[in-house]
Amino acid sequence: MIRAVFIADGNPRLGAGHLVRTAAIARACQPAPVRMVTREVNALHAWAWADLPHEVLPAATIDQTIAEARRRWPGARLVIDHYEARDLAGAVVLDDGLPRDLAAAALVIDPAPGVRPQDHPAVPVVGGPAWVPLRPAFSGPPWQPNDGPWLVALGATDHSGGLPALVAALRPRPMELLTAVDPGLGLPVHAHLGDDGLADLLRRCRGAIVSSSTIALECDALGVPLVAVQTADNQARLAAGLQSAGVPVFPAGSWGAIATATPVAAHLGDGLGAQRIARRVLEPTLEDLRPVRWADADLLLAWANDPGTRAASFTTVPIARPDHLRWLEASLLSPTRRLFIGWADGQPIGTVRLDDTPEGAVVGITVAPEQRGRGRGRQLLELLRAWATGSVPRLVAWVRHDNPASLRLFHAAGYQPVRDEPINGHPATCHHLSL
Repeated sequence: MIRAVFIADGNPRLGAGHLVRTAAIARACQPAPVRMVTREVNALHAWAWADLPHEVLPAATIDQTIAEARRRWPGARLVIDHYEARDLAGAVVLDDGLPRDLAAAALVIDPAPGVRPQDHPAVPVVGGPAWVPLRPAFSGPPWQPNDGPWLVALGATDHSGGLPALVAALRPRPMELLTAVDPGLGLPVHAHLGDDGLADLLRRCRGAIVSSSTIALECDALGVPLVAVQTADNQARLAAGLQSAGVPVFPAGSWGAIATATPVAAHLGDGLGAQRIARRVLEPTLEDLRPVRWADADLLLAWANDPGTRAASFTTVPIARPDHLRWLEASLLSPTRRLFIGWADGQPIGTVRLDDTPEGAVVGITVAPEQRGRGRGRQLLELLRAWATGSVPRLVAWVRHDNPASLRLFHAAGYQPVRDEPINGHPATCHHLSL
């Protein structure tokens, strides 16, 4: 059974970035069975997806292709990377901040620096440099200073048309071009290198002058100093994020200024975003255990500040709203934390938090005050176990000694005590549940 279907187009107008990043996620999903879907076969498609199982479903619109994919692979998670797509119900959507309605998506992934969950309050969001879907080669050995050539790349097909002018401004420096077309400039031209080949090319260059696109993030993951050029409107957010990290960023056409700028390494991400996204794509979905959204902020704060909740917590002081909003923003974007709201009988019954640690996924639960005394804590733990089985090897729970109700709850759910240790001055026991 196909677990995930990735839908994107690539052509001279759109560029290759959509295909490259969906391919990176699909490879991270393997050995789970996946399919790549596009509307056309061309040079961009051939190199980006050549090693992956793919289907060409030609249609007048991308939504027609999405509808056909739903028909062919019912039950598969759709991962859509296309600005013109509107049929997003239940899909994982890769977004670059262009205005459109994403409320029907199951998850929005916006890897640009500076993204905030407030940008999409009605849908679960992850984003920022930790979620950039790069190929594995870019999490390998970092760049080291060298006297190699300059790498110049303004997109796979240079749809801005600025490559000749940029090369002219940079001469007589040693340069190599990364492009799918030979502009006839008498310089070494690279295309379709494969993951390892491109990473090796970046490592042997002294610096890079590249578009504010996937190639800039690949440079960043390796630590290559760069100058960025915004060559398209959909690069605006990434360009702003690079600039905030100190990277010189210029609009296309500013070739003289670009040629004299000093490259800077941004060090924004670690190159592991594709693996993180793959985990989200393949994880189970439960109707009664839903990921938290920014719109849930006030509900979570009310539950957290209930006197009974604070009394049982390891930090008992009330939580100020600004502090809560900062915590929620960081939590929703974090690659190591998950937040869910549990539901029963059409009502929210409490929250579940999971934090990845070397020991296991540490559990925190809060039962909604109005739902106490109805077995809701047990239901939350049952939902969590159903969700985690097969994807999390061990659940870990810390419970205060002076909280007998929680001790009974976790013991009844099968958690076994493993050690005692105080937390914030409160004697507590660590419990494990192996899955």
